[in-house]
Amino acid sequence: MGWLFYTDCRVKTYADEKAEIARLCTSHGDTCKTELVKACRVGSTWYAAAKVTNLDGTPVEDATYVTDADGSITFGAVFLTRYDDGCWGYKDMEESAGPNESRAPLGLIELLSDLKDEGSYAHAWRQRCRDWAAIPDYDEGDKIRLATPVTLTDGSTCQIVTATH
Repeated sequence: MGWLFYTDCRVKTYADEKAEIARLCTSHGDTCKTELVKACRVGSTWYAAAKVTNLDGTPVEDATYVTDADGSITFGAVFLTRYDDGCWGYKDMEESAGPNESRAPLGLIELLSDLKDEGSYAHAWRQRCRDWAAIPDYDEGDKIRLATPVTLTDGSTCQIVTATH
């Protein structure tokens, strides 16, 4: 799928973006409802946890997710966003579609329902998010020793680098 842009320029601020993500993750149909549990922005990408519940109280049956104890499922969604000529736009993906952006915070990942298939795109996406979160933060000026030396374009090699921002 492609991008959707709002030409009325109604989305201008962080709060506007968050409200729109909440609206996009909320629906009430004849048999079930979907509600935003949590949304986090990392750079220009929004990550969301959305909970699906059957209105009649029966457990949600899904091929991808294990039903939670309360009968619901909670899935992850990724919203790529950008502005073009002042108009906000987004491209949304559900985690089982295998999104490339993989920087969802662990606090959001922990809210998601268990997966039925460990070989799924969703499982791989969650693991990439966990791997990203495991990368240590460095302060400016920290010395970092690389596992192996790297060769620079001038032919010299180095193994210790200095963190900059």
